[in-house]
Amino acid sequence: MNSLLKKSIWVFHLNTGSCNACDIEILDALTPFHDAERFGVKLVGSPRHADVILLTGPITIETLPKVINAIEAAPRPRIIVALGSCGVGGGIWHDTYSTIGGVRSLKKSWMKRVYRSTGYTMCQDAL
Repeated sequence: MNSLLKKSIWVFHLNTGSCNACDIEILDALTPFHDAERFGVKLVGSPRHADVILLTGPITIETLPKVINAIEAAPRPRIIVALGSCGVGGGIWHDTYSTIGGVRSLKKSWMKRVYRSTGYTMCQDAL
């Protein structure tokens, strides 16, 4: 963690299907009016350049593979910051058919993918 704080933090904003309420607040904080760059926070366009991934919105089934690909493209150590109730737990969409929830559900889906791709088998109870 100390190696991350030696330079400016570069943030990649990852929208996973939100209603854009959190996005408006994030982009407002990063505009020149508030000037977050004076504190060392810079918005980047690629997860390959990011130190932190800022996730907003509930993760939908359609965006799940794209979210996992974006997170895997980020260099290690990966820091994911979920913003808002939708990004953390799914918000009001936590139990709908088209969403898997927030970051907590992402961890389960990501582990399933990792174990499937490496050839390991996993019990459902372990998730």
